[in-house]
Amino acid sequence: MDVKELNDRTLWDNALLHFSYPPFTQMWAWGEAQRALGKRVIRLYAEQNKATIMCQWIEERRGPLTFWFAPQGPVISQEVSEKMIQEFLYGCRTLLPGGARVCFDRCEPRWRSPSGWIETDHQLSETFKRVHSMNPAVSAVTSLQGSAEELFETFHKKTRYNIRLAQRHDVRVRLGTEKDWPTFLLLMKETAKRDEIVFHSDEYLTTIYQTLKRFGHARLRVAEYQGQSLVINLEILVGDTVMYLYGASSSTNRQVMAPFALQWSAISAALTDGFRWYDFGGMNPVDQASFDYRATWEGITRFKEQWGTERHTDPGTFDAPRHPLLYRILVRR
Repeated sequence: MDVKELNDRTLWDNALLHFSYPPFTQMWAWGEAQRALGKRVIRLYAEQNKATIMCQWIEERRGPLTFWFAPQGPVISQEVSEKMIQEFLYGCRTLLPGGARVCFDRCEPRWRSPSGWIETDHQLSETFKRVHSMNPAVSAVTSLQGSAEELFETFHKKTRYNIRLAQRHDVRVRLGTEKDWPTFLLLMKETAKRDEIVFHSDEYLTTIYQTLKRFGHARLRVAEYQGQSLVINLEILVGDTVMYLYGASSSTNRQVMAPFALQWSAISAALTDGFRWYDFGGMNPVDQASFDYRATWEGITRFKEQWGTERHTDPGTFDAPRHPLLYRILVRR
């Protein structure tokens, strides 16, 4: 299989958007956002008959060392055989810059078809070892089919009640503008402190938002109560999918259920605009004994399960050490 670098934005995005439910971290725009953050980005592609594999690699740092990471990639068509996968990944390793400081390669294969996510029993070579997922291997996805009324009835009864409660409180939802971005950053800090979680820096978030917005892939959605912005979500638009990437919320007036009004607005708009999927992002697998189960995600998972979602499961995250001894010493995942 002939693996080559592809540096044409139109060709890259057209190939990616051939697939339904494409991963946003393999978009050309995502790579440009990473470049703006000072990282090297290499896009590799191979095609054989109807079989396609494409992979956007980003150079990341781990202490004094670096590694090549393909977030939610490579994207692999259903016609690709196991042998072709091995040949492609081998070809990638020969093309990605190496050296003493590059400790390992990390990938998260995604099998996709024009009809969406697909299951497969294909395996990576023994060179790649399963590690705890960086990007979630299990996603909560709502299929946008039928009318808004029919979709609403697939939600949990408590979710439907909270949406109606927000309406009775006159929670207003609108698309955001650049003027809402400082408020989003403030609410992100409030959310992180309240929920005891760590978010990215303002610089990182601003670069991601501004770059993806410039390419037409990002927008804000704001829920307001009595003139106060209570919740702001950052949505990513890619192909036939709208993804809820980040949500920031105030600790005040939580009784008006503004997050429910916001999510229902986003889902309704996605349905009206002709999108096929609304992606809530990561959730826990069903089995608590699973490699990727996280006890801290129990509340997040319960919330996402109430929106008529289905679980989409991908293989997970895999590492291929270049320097096995250094990898064992320095990599803690």
